[in-house]
Amino acid sequence: MQNTITLQIAEVQDAEMLTNIQIEAFEDHATVWGSWTSKGDAKGPGGYNSIQHVEYLIKVSNFFKIIADDRVVGGICAFIIGQKYGTIDMFFIHPRFKNKKIGKEVITLIEKQFPIVKKWDLGTSAKSKQNHYFYEKVGYTKIHKSEDYYFFEKYIQDEQEENTQVFKEENLEKSIFVSNQMSMAEFDNCAMPKAIFCGMNLEEAAFTNSGMRQALFNDVNLTSSRFHNSNLNGSTFGDINLNQIEICEAALGGAYFHDTNLGFHQTGEGMRFERCDLSNSKISDCCLQGAEIENCELKDMKINGICVEELLAVYEKSKNTRTVENPYTKE
Repeated sequence: MQNTITLQIAEVQDAEMLTNIQIEAFEDHATVWGSWTSKGDAKGPGGYNSIQHVEYLIKVSNFFKIIADDRVVGGICAFIIGQKYGTIDMFFIHPRFKNKKIGKEVITLIEKQFPIVKKWDLGTSAKSKQNHYFYEKVGYTKIHKSEDYYFFEKYIQDEQEENTQVFKEENLEKSIFVSNQMSMAEFDNCAMPKAIFCGMNLEEAAFTNSGMRQALFNDVNLTSSRFHNSNLNGSTFGDINLNQIEICEAALGGAYFHDTNLGFHQTGEGMRFERCDLSNSKISDCCLQGAEIENCELKDMKINGICVEELLAVYEKSKNTRTVENPYTKE
């Protein structure tokens, strides 16, 4: 019997349910294709088994529940960038509903959901031949591959809009553009290494599926900007205002924080760390005045060489010890 497939926008309260389905989907995938990448034993992409990660995606993207005959069987997450570009970030279906043509129908539905999008892209495990075959079957073309990932894109044909000037396959190397009005301009598959943007108004500009290795941002206002699914490995942030930033669902192995403060004239608020893996980290020559540590795993943690667990044990013992005063003892 043919399933009736629909998409329904996900809410934060759906995160636990969607995470459980996602875990089963990726772990089932791993039984056939092994770990998601060539290094490590993770059975899915980063955050596939994290409720907090799904909550984050629900808040910042277009995250849909996949409904088959009134039952949630999976999810798909899409980011819409600018006027015509879309990225599929997460896409999963419960293993009990595999091979029922649900995936193909979902791709059709997501494209109908965002008819303005004319170029879609996505990435998947390099190991998953089944995924590669599926995406090519629904119209995607492989554009790049690495040791761990294959990347695909799909163009949807569209007649050129009126009043739109198109520069295609032109050589504009070393050109200079001064005082031009280029709002809502689109640059697609352009080679612009070492390009310089100075005195630009790029408010609400979007950069996606682009290589910007060793880029330099100097004297730039990036207030309220968002960085998602981006590789900032080895980047340096110096002489920079990061007040009120939020860092979540991030890999910080080997990160180095030094010579920071809490705002100009030391008037900033304290920082907060929640559900962070700080194992084997080192904090030295830092001001921890008024800092609090609550509900944390403290195994092997030391302060000035002293085991914190032992310190707390001594404290608890002293707190529970009661000295009974002898009423017959006189000073």
